[in-house]
Amino acid sequence: MALHIVYTDSHYRDCYYFYHAAKFEDLPRETLRVHIFASSITSIESLCAMATENERLVSDSYFGFFIVRPLNRFPLGHSFISPHAFKRQDFLCCLIKERVYLLGVKLTVCAFPHVAQDTETHTCAESSLWALLTYYGSKYRTYQTLLPSDIIRHLNSVSAHRMLPSNGLTVNELSTVLTQDGHNCVLYTRNTDEDLLLQIMRIYIESGIPLIVALENEQNGHAVVAIGHGETKCHAPAH
Repeated sequence: MALHIVYTDSHYRDCYYFYHAAKFEDLPRETLRVHIFASSITSIESLCAMATENERLVSDSYFGFFIVRPLNRFPLGHSFISPHAFKRQDFLCCLIKERVYLLGVKLTVCAFPHVAQDTETHTCAESSLWALLTYYGSKYRTYQTLLPSDIIRHLNSVSAHRMLPSNGLTVNELSTVLTQDGHNCVLYTRNTDEDLLLQIMRIYIESGIPLIVALENEQNGHAVVAIGHGETKCHAPAH
């Protein structure tokens, strides 16, 4: 079951003010936040009734949310969706706890943050950065979360090209933002032995440390966040 509520989303509102509004686009500033529940909750009335009796039961039935932006081409915004919302759950995954309120009801979901690129304020690289920094900033007080405009400001002083509309980021630019946010980066290249590289990735992920993976071929490049794994034949090296 899904319930949607008109919502002021800080991520989209940030993109709206530092980019979309400057284009004089006739776009709304509000978004929709769609909440996902188990089938036991079928309406707002049943949500409120169940919360009155047992708020913990409501939270246990909560699978997370996703944002719908008023953009014509890329309406899907950021999301926190629990692995329990998926049919298959036979995988290991880095998770953080996100607390939200719906009509005064406190809800909690364990998920990994995700945001879809819109190809203007952020491509796959900026999306990967936002997800990684949100994960660390929410999980550890040492780090801070960054809005899209914060990422742009970090890069303005070091980039040799304009940042908006975005044409993507290089590996060095990704590393710069992470370093400025207090993360000591280590770069592994495709020259690393493949089995060793998979072992290293597994050790990081199983230690709760997600990774940004830069993929490329002769025509295109792409950035993704490695947050977990399914069954694997890769074994950590013996100590």
